[in-house]
Amino acid sequence: MRLINIYQKILINQDLCIQCLKCIRSCPAEILVKEDDILKQQKGSITIINPERCFECRACEIVCPVLAISVICAVDSISAP
Repeated sequence: MRLINIYQKILINQDLCIQCLKCIRSCPAEILVKEDDILKQQKGSITIINPERCFECRACEIVCPVLAISVICAVDSISAP
């Protein structure tokens, strides 16, 4: 299983990914790209540029038809009422 883990925020399982590009089109921060667009290769994988711009909206995770993306939301602190 090949996983990409960027700052513990976004996990992309490249083995499950069917490269439908729905995640790329849904990302409001425009941080998801296909590697072959960057490297000009035939076959690429989905990767992340400028991960600090991710605000954990989970749009990419929600639209993925094969559940290849997981977004781990960072929690600084939790307080009880």
